[in-house]
This record gives sequence, C-alpha cells and structure tokens, in this order.
Amino acid sequence: ELRTTERPGTSEIALAKLRLYLGTDDVEPLGFQHYRGKGDMIWFKFRTKVVSLPKLFNKSLTGAQAKEIGKFELAYELPKYEESEKLKPEWWDPEKFSLMGGRIDTPATEILSIGVFNSDGRQSPGEPATVYMILKKL
Repeated sequence: ELRTTERPGTSEIALAKLRLYLGTDDVEPLGFQHYRGKGDMIWFKFRTKVVSLPKLFNKSLTGAQAKEIGKFELAYELPKYEESEKLKPEWWDPEKFSLMGGRIDTPATEILSIGVFNSDGRQSPGEPATVYMILKKL
C-alpha cells in the first residue's frame, strides 16, 4: 500500500510525528509518503523554525540518540534504498540542496535519516529550514 500527498492532513502529520519522533508542533508539511509493503517506509518533508536539531525530536529519541545527532555531517546525502528510488515521490528533492544531516537508529529498530537545508545557506535548522526525513524499518 502506498499513500503519498503534498498536502498532508491531520492523520498523516500525526503519524509522521509519532513514527519520526518529532517533538515539535512547528511543522509546516510539504510532503508525506507512507509505503507499507515488503518493508515499511515513511518520507516526510517539512519546513520549521526550530533552532537546533535536538529540539526537533521528542525525549524518547533524544536520550540515547543525542550523541548520534551531535555527530551529524555538514555535507550529508540521504540514503537511496532500492525500494525508495522506485517509489520516490515527485516532491522529494533533497539532492538539489547541500544538506546537514545523518542517521539515527531508533528505539523501534528502524533507521531514521535526516537532512536539513536552511535557505540562508547555514547548514543547520534555523529560520526557515527545510527538513527531509526518511524512515526505514529494518
């Protein structure tokens, strides 16, 4: 089953916040896709004014994973999984930007990859930042 939209509604945003461990309400959604098939994957693109990466996430993620967030790279390329390339939505365009980001292993045995682009050229969240997240169930 594949569900994709450039205008996520309340249920898609709630699912993204839950599954991607988002702890902020400062999320202006730009695209959501959920694939339930052989694997389980979520793509979420949004704009935010949150000023630091740890503040994007809720406490259940920022405890053990805080060190991983602190090691994010200044030139990060989001992973291209075989299934994600075939199912890539039109609005998913992180390759157009120089992203800061990295990968987190979640408490639910999933891989969460995060890329952040700031329109003023800083490679960190700020005003306004576009965030790309892709979650893959292991």
